[in-house]
Amino acid sequence: MNGELRFERYRTCAILGVDPYERRQPREIFVTVILRWTTCPRACENDNLEETLCYATLARAIDGALQGHTFLLLERLTGFLYDQIRSFVTSTEKTWGGDVRLSVKVTKPYPPVRGLPEASFTCSDW
Repeated sequence: MNGELRFERYRTCAILGVDPYERRQPREIFVTVILRWTTCPRACENDNLEETLCYATLARAIDGALQGHTFLLLERLTGFLYDQIRSFVTSTEKTWGGDVRLSVKVTKPYPPVRGLPEASFTCSDW
């Protein structure tokens, strides 16, 4: 049995954009993280929070990674977060066991393109 955890549309802020007005202050972005296990985490059997990934811990890792960084491109921001989350998952994966695959999607609401409500980019290892 395999498992999948979806951490969808986490709202946070980052300095992102090419235009100077976009870079004046952090703007809202949404981050979706999908973790796929080849075997379900032990928490599926024992209901123990210590044997899975805590959502609050992941949110803090994302916010911490973004602090002090600026990005011109959505692609770079997504790649950066993918690398940061991959390192975080790798450092804690002994907690839940099993091989873990990762996908990170960043959505930028209201980019400066008339008629475009949002743009997103995804990095994954599947």
